[in-house]
Amino acid sequence: MTKKDLIQKAYGVDSDSEMSLFISSFQDVVDVEVVATLCAWASNGVQGEESTMIRFIETFGESPASFVLDYDAHRTFRRRGIETFYGMLTYRHLDLLLMSLSSTLTQWGSVQRCYQAIAHERHDAQPHEVLAYTFGAGTGFPTRSSKCTFYRYALLLYWLTYKLRVWDVDTSRAFIPCNDHVIDAASELGIIRRRLKTPLNYAVVLSDTARDWFGDKDFYKMYELLAFYE
Repeated sequence: MTKKDLIQKAYGVDSDSEMSLFISSFQDVVDVEVVATLCAWASNGVQGEESTMIRFIETFGESPASFVLDYDAHRTFRRRGIETFYGMLTYRHLDLLLMSLSSTLTQWGSVQRCYQAIAHERHDAQPHEVLAYTFGAGTGFPTRSSKCTFYRYALLLYWLTYKLRVWDVDTSRAFIPCNDHVIDAASELGIIRRRLKTPLNYAVVLSDTARDWFGDKDFYKMYELLAFYE
């Protein structure tokens, strides 16, 4: 397909997924933040993870944000330690992430306010770095020095800023979410024509190409084109 064909195809993609529909089912913005964070945290873009996280988050009750705010009082998952929660993530990771979210919501009232404060203070930091500062170390999210595409941070920003439009933050330096499927699709469609040296390079090149094709406003269309390509 030509570049023009791919752009037209991107605007016709149905980007609703089981996960995004579940996240959007919550009315309160802070509930959406909490659910989106947990779903992005566990996401690798593989089959089955949606139902696992949906069933888990449903145990939080009607307000996941309320569960998180109360979490430091009981720390339900702490005692399970390094037992596997999902994939490479452990219950220790989960416990520390929930503690981080609890602290953030208690201090700032929302994850967005915390994110904006850190972005203002560390104005040179890229969006994935701001999220790394927001959640802290030991949570199972990548650190700022990780050698990866920062897929889960990018996915979280995509959901909150573009797909669900509950955050109004600067995404001019954000990456599109890049996992193996996205990279493979980009190669198959000829958007990437050579093997790149590091995983991060794929996120950089595809994000730059996305802004060239779709502009800053709709650069996430590249992700939708590739993520839902079969």
